[in-house]
Formats: sequence, C-alpha cells, structure tokens
Amino acid sequence: MPQSLPETPDLEPKDYSLREIGELSESVLRVLSSIGAARNRFDLASDEALIFLAIGQIGMNSSDFELRLRAVPITAIAELLSIPRETVRRKCRRLTEIDLVVLTSRGLLIRNISEWMKVAELFQKETSKHKSSGRVQ
Repeated sequence: MPQSLPETPDLEPKDYSLREIGELSESVLRVLSSIGAARNRFDLASDEALIFLAIGQIGMNSSDFELRLRAVPITAIAELLSIPRETVRRKCRRLTEIDLVVLTSRGLLIRNISEWMKVAELFQKETSKHKSSGRVQ
C-alpha cells in the first residue's frame, strides 16, 4: 500500500541550516546542468555521460611527463557509480557504437582523449558557470 503524502511539506528541516540547504541545492543544480549540457552537445544520456567520464577517470593516469591509459573493467565502473554491472555493460555497448570507447579483453578504453576532455570540460564549465553566478534555485 502506498504511503500517503503529508498535507504540508516540512519547511523546517531539523538537521540542516537554510544555508546548507541552499549550498546543496546549488551543487545539485551544477551537476544537473552539466548532465543536461552533455546530453545536448554529445547526445549522451545522463548515465552514459557518467559512465564515459568514469572510464576516463579510472583509466587515465597522468603526470607532467606522460599520460597512461589502462583498460577499465566493467565491475570497476559499476562499483564507482553504484549501478548494476549489466546496466554498465549495456550503456558501454552504446558508447562503443558511437566510437567513444573501445572494448578490449581487459576492459574499456577511451578511444579519443580529446572527446573525453570535451565532456569533462563541459562538466567543469557548467559547474563553474553556476558557481560564479551565485544562483540558487
């Protein structure tokens, strides 16, 4: 049986200050805007964008002198994002179809670092844009 909704929302949260609520709301806005921008620019669903970013984040190791790539197992992505392995596998199939990643015997590799950087920069840009505007919705 579904739980009934309260007649009025709890407008006096007991565990958070209004400032904390505003800051959390702003953080959520930045994340959602970044996902929306990735969807619009790269035609990626939200989970596809997050999986693509996770593959690069886990699989890239850089220093001032070199960039190393390693294949990322589906289980590592599923654990990082707390989503089922089968969902990751299915979404990665789409990422391979649109040539963003390559499936190897050891896992997934970013096909083109520049494309990964574009998506990552889009997240960074959207995050910075909303942070500097001081918007809280």
